[in-house]
Amino acid sequence: AIADRSIAINQQINAIVPNEQTDSVFLCELIRAMKPVIQRQASGVMTGIVNKSKLAQLEAIYPPLPIQRKFAERVNEIRKMETQQAASNHRLGYLFQSMLHRAFSGDL
Repeated sequence: AIADRSIAINQQINAIVPNEQTDSVFLCELIRAMKPVIQRQASGVMTGIVNKSKLAQLEAIYPPLPIQRKFAERVNEIRKMETQQAASNHRLGYLFQSMLHRAFSGDL
């Protein structure tokens, strides 16, 4: 998740804070893509804690900021479309339920 304000976290939770040369949306998606790699570094059966030093040793791509921003724009466009599609599916569900009700009550 991307925090839009200063936050406090528990000492066992790692935070990755982007610098001025890192787009936060790009960084978030990079971490999502690297989830299996990060999880392999976890210790503990139930909690899966990744210590800070192991996290710092992971290698990842780091394109120039303009490329990160272009990627982030595309991600934001896709997220917007996903939201619109979810709302559309929700409305279709209501319409379908309405049609079923009308069909079984003889109103069609």
